[in-house]
Amino acid sequence: MVTGIGLALLAWGAPVARAMLIGEASEDQMVSWASEYLKDHPNDAAAYFCLGRIHMTAWESGPGVKLRYAGRAERQLPDFPPMDSVIGPSSDSPATPQAAPRSKVSTLLDAVAAYRKAVAMDATKARYRLALAYAYEELAGAAAELPADFDWGMQEKLNDAETADFARALHEMGSDDVAARDRASGQMDKLMPRAGPLLSAYKTSDAEIRGRIAEAISRYWRTQAAELYREAYAATVADDLRAAQYDDMNDAMISAEAGERLLVLFKRDPGAERRGEAAKIAAAVKEEEGKPHMMWEF
Repeated sequence: MVTGIGLALLAWGAPVARAMLIGEASEDQMVSWASEYLKDHPNDAAAYFCLGRIHMTAWESGPGVKLRYAGRAERQLPDFPPMDSVIGPSSDSPATPQAAPRSKVSTLLDAVAAYRKAVAMDATKARYRLALAYAYEELAGAAAELPADFDWGMQEKLNDAETADFARALHEMGSDDVAARDRASGQMDKLMPRAGPLLSAYKTSDAEIRGRIAEAISRYWRTQAAELYREAYAATVADDLRAAQYDDMNDAMISAEAGERLLVLFKRDPGAERRGEAAKIAAAVKEEEGKPHMMWEF
């Protein structure tokens, strides 16, 4: 049941103004709307993007919290409030491995699956890549809780020699020698993502090994997030720099958002930065954010 309908007034570049209904609904209700639409439009990338946003918003909001939407026509997809970004509030700090309730992790995995379909169906939409990149950052934060059957997005498995390297590295992660543990972590990085399913399935009471496994998984997903942010940034930075104003709504300035996330990830993983990359991105983001901001009133 839909509840909490409210009326907001949006205005930009006055005297233009319009009224917008803000509603609230459960994750299940909004998923049912998107699923109903997908029955009639199974090849619509925007529908999978919408489904991903629903799950991602639920992941960010927590179990049982009503989600906001900005209207919905009969048998159509719900709109999201223009002030809401695909980059969630937890992005204020770099992703680090942390435990998360299983129910929430499954919600995050549903978001990843939907976003992946949207990107696969329409690779031209930089916003889809921005959204998937952020979902991958969240995967990094939930590294310790990824299930063994999680879809890592690849079919290849370790060969016999690599399987032996994997077993050796896993054993050495618990070594009394710090240098040996660090070498083992480096070796595990080289075996990712094919080692990922094995790491997710591995159970141990050794806290050192558990921590290094979580960090290996987390580091991999931060790397994948960075690649998608780079793609979203590169696809939009020229147009964003040419824009006369900075638009805060509907992720209009994708390069600024992607650039900011890359700078955060570079602080977490300095080795992820390509030579001179951070300085160029920081300069572009500063130039974009220094433009006059569009005026919105609610």
